[in-house]
Order: sequence, then structure tokens, then C-alpha cells
Amino acid sequence: MSTLIENAVDAVRWDPPAAVRGTIVLVPGRGERPEHYARFGRRISADGYAVEVLPHLASAGNELAHAWDALALAGRLGDAPRVLVATDVSAAAAVQALSPATIDANALVLAGTTLEVGVAPTDVEEALAARTACPLHRGLLAADPTTVTALADSTPAVGQWRAALDGAAIEGGEAWQVAVPTLVLHGEADLLAPWDRVRDAVGHWPGVELVTVRGGVHDVLNDANHRSVAAVIVQFLEQLRAGGQILNHGGRPA
Repeated sequence: MSTLIENAVDAVRWDPPAAVRGTIVLVPGRGERPEHYARFGRRISADGYAVEVLPHLASAGNELAHAWDALALAGRLGDAPRVLVATDVSAAAAVQALSPATIDANALVLAGTTLEVGVAPTDVEEALAARTACPLHRGLLAADPTTVTALADSTPAVGQWRAALDGAAIEGGEAWQVAVPTLVLHGEADLLAPWDRVRDAVGHWPGVELVTVRGGVHDVLNDANHRSVAAVIVQFLEQLRAGGQILNHGGRPA
């Protein structure tokens, strides 16, 4: 059994100070741990949304679906809108779990979506610069050497999504597609996962909103513009609660 499934209920949770307006389940990326998202958890929970951060990345859609079910059985997802947030290579597992849907998420947020893993930076400073310009987050990453070596890792879901996209380009078929409202956040200056490839992969989905972060690099939820990014997410959540149409802005900047 996957350690993600076994440890799903060990997810770190941030509760809002009053009534819960919804629940976010965040799946971290390569070399990330729940404590890297403490600032994110505090900020989003302050706006009324419970935040659950899984212990590590998801390798495939079925693994993520079982982890989601474990949280549901533990009574940690609630009745309000349930939103899956996935970063880095975990984005592929999230898309796989939702096309077709094997979890009951009401919406999806993808951040720093990684469609393929290239040659990872070997220099520590280069790797940190590629991930974030935020001094606080940079310090957290620098304290763990695996945050550099992890950038060489991939997952089965990443390879399968890439193959599906390549097949669609050749055969004219349709690649993975998510039907729930989806917010895609991406740094304009992300060298680890170039934006144009992500835009081409997800821009045709129904109900997708594409947001690029000016000057942003890979760890878009923990980059220098993390406050603006959190505000965009809260706005998306509020639109979802209100039943409003999520519009495709074609990559509007944050």
C-alpha cells in the first residue's frame, strides 16, 4: 500500500476561526512537506476555508483517490465545497483522478503544473532560484538538501499525461480533461515547467481560469507574490460558493 494512502490522515490541518466555508486538500510537490505550507494554511484558513496538506506528493490518480477517501472516512472533508489543490508533479495525479472523476472534489486548483521533468539543476543556488524568490520559503527549502535532488524525480502520472498529450497531437484525439471548475496558477518565469506547454494542455478545458504570476517562478504558492496568489485563490473559492461562472481569461496576470 502507498505511504500516501497510509499516511493521508496524518495530513496537517489548519482550521478557520469561525464557520467552515469549504475544505481544501493540498497535495505538495517534489521535495515539499506540509510545514512548507504553514503560511498558506494560515492565510486561507483565516478566510474561512479549512486546509488539509497531505504528507507528500501523489504519484498517480488512484493513489490520490485513496488518500482522498481516507480523509473523507476520517470526517475531515466536511459538507461545504471540497477543492483539490495540487502543485508541481502532483498536478498530473490530480488531473488523472478527475478525468474521469474518481473523487468528489467540486473544483481543482493547479499550481506550477509540471508536464515533464527535464534536467534538474545541480547547483543548490540555481535550484533554489528556480523554485522561489521569497526569502522565507527559500530558507525553508535550503534547510533540506532533498529539495534540490528531488527536482530530478518524476511520477507515472506525469509520463502518462505527457504521452496522452503527444498522442492527441498526432491522432487528433482528446487528452485528459477536467470537467469541474479549475484555476490554473503559473509563474511567467517558471523554467522548471514552461507556461506555454501548460497553457496548451489545459486551456481548452470547460470552466478553466488561467492566471499567470508576473515574474513568478516554480513554487507559485510560496513565491514572492504569495499574497496576491492567495487572494486569487480565495476569490476563486468565493465564486465557486456563489455558483458564479468561472471565466477563462486566457492567462490573466496576477
